[in-house]
Amino acid sequence: MLLVEICWRHFHQLVWEKKKKKKKKKKNKNKNKKNKKNKKNKNKNKKNKNKNKRVDRTTGL
Repeated sequence: MLLVEICWRHFHQLVWEKKKKKKKKKKNKNKNKKNKKNKKNKNKNKKNKNKNKRVDRTTGL
């Protein structure tokens, strides 16, 4: 009887884990948009920094 009970619990646990895995996470579209925007701005800033460095080098000569 004990063995059957243990097997039953184990089976339920497996079923529960499978159900858990199937649950899909909702995508947060706004967050993704924000991240894309931030990435673009970061790249812009990098480019501007490089431009400024170049200008500084030429004025130093």
